[in-house]
Amino acid sequence: MWSLRPVFPVTVALKGVVDASAKVLLLLKDDANAYHHVFELNPDVPATVITAAGTYRFTRVAGGVCGMFSA
Repeated sequence: MWSLRPVFPVTVALKGVVDASAKVLLLLKDDANAYHHVFELNPDVPATVITAAGTYRFTRVAGGVCGMFSA
């Protein structure tokens, strides 16, 4: 798990996907310091562009093998 406070826009993507069960959840932090699920990366949707301000957390779901990168 890692957090990102991006300079916009920023592209985030999966890397090193080994199997179809790879999944990373994108969570956005609210004003009460709670994180909420806003998007999911998986082999079918391996990348997205973040354009909204905020603090994001990326969490890999158990079972899949993958990494992430931002560009």
